[in-house]
Amino acid sequence: MNIGIIEQKVVSVPTSTPSGLISYYRFDGDSTDEVGSNDGTDTNVGYSTGISGSALDLTVGGDSYVDLNTTQLIGGSRGAFTICVWLKDAITCQIFGSWQSPNQQIIFQVLGNTLKIFLKLGGTQYGGTVVAETWTGWRHVAMTYNGSVIKCFIDSVEQTTTFAASGTSYASPTQNEFWGRWANTFGSAELDCGGIWHRALSQGEIDDVYAIGLAGNELV
Repeated sequence: MNIGIIEQKVVSVPTSTPSGLISYYRFDGDSTDEVGSNDGTDTNVGYSTGISGSALDLTVGGDSYVDLNTTQLIGGSRGAFTICVWLKDAITCQIFGSWQSPNQQIIFQVLGNTLKIFLKLGGTQYGGTVVAETWTGWRHVAMTYNGSVIKCFIDSVEQTTTFAASGTSYASPTQNEFWGRWANTFGSAELDCGGIWHRALSQGEIDDVYAIGLAGNELV
């Protein structure tokens, strides 16, 4: 069944989720990890209507985030990973963060309507500006890293990423890996269907993840 077109590509609902999914968060009223054992701890969050079931609502105020109580989903010595999530009504919002030390940080965020990334791995900094967007309604965002190359996708379309030699991280050392924002610096948003892989998904696999959500289905 064809359900959408992305830049002349016909997207069909796949029969299975891309392999290697190690953590998945439906955000259907809580932050349970449906695949692994990394259940989240909610702080100042609510739940609203999502693209499938409920969604994590970060509009409550103050520090609104889900602490995943681990440093190893995409941090540590991780050489490759993928983060996929549906995002709604974001102006300035931290989507996902991994903080282990001043020299080991990974941040995925929207700042002033612009999707941005920040990586600091072993002291080497990579600041990336992806694209300015209007984030009303549900949009699917994904970030892949294969150990050397970073790619970002919006609604399954790979975006041109402009990299700089430096960047700014806003993560807190008290939150190792987390969904959501840190401090009032970050505005508000809603997140749904958050998935994490220990490998970089291909374009075709990103298409599959997008199509599953667009059809109103969960990955698991």
